[in-house]
Amino acid sequence: MNHLAHLYLSAGHPDEMAGNLLGDFVRGRPEGLSLPEPLMRGVKIHRRIDSFSDGHPATLQARRCFPAPYRRYAGIVLDVVNDYLLTRHWSEFCRQPLPLFADRAYAVLRAREGHFPPAARAALHRLIAADWLTRYATLDDLSRSLERLQGRLSRSAPLAEAFEAVVGPAPEQFEAGFFDLFRAVGKEVAAHRKSLTQHNIGSTS
Repeated sequence: MNHLAHLYLSAGHPDEMAGNLLGDFVRGRPEGLSLPEPLMRGVKIHRRIDSFSDGHPATLQARRCFPAPYRRYAGIVLDVVNDYLLTRHWSEFCRQPLPLFADRAYAVLRAREGHFPPAARAALHRLIAADWLTRYATLDDLSRSLERLQGRLSRSAPLAEAFEAVVGPAPEQFEAGFFDLFRAVGKEVAAHRKSLTQHNIGSTS
């Protein structure tokens, strides 16, 4: 899952949204990050989303669509493809129009950027300035996003080439798997959030 999906799956909890996005930029145990508990919960949920999504049958099936030379990059490409498919079917998941959701998300993230380390804060500023959350509406947008991502990776990674070879000719082949995955991960996140909240209440009582 990519940025838009992670923010949507935060279910409107502002601190969790910030922590969920921050999960892309921090390493180590969340307990060692000196974050407020709601943001720490967001980091934990981010990691649960990633681990659950990576092992889901729909993801494993989608990875098999990539020829061997591109398979090691399939996870990165599929993360962005999932945001593209979420954008295409946004109204089926959320009543709020995507531009309004994005504006609210940007405001929430700006208000909490003081908790972001410098590199993550710089990435957040780029995300907002380029309006990344609404930039997955077409295949051209998707291809450009992968080209930008490819340019930021330290090692050469033919992300745009992998996309053109596998996704570009027939993006609809991933839609059924996306719906299966997204519904499943939504249920998993709800259960994990409940578990984390109950654990926190128990540890402070």
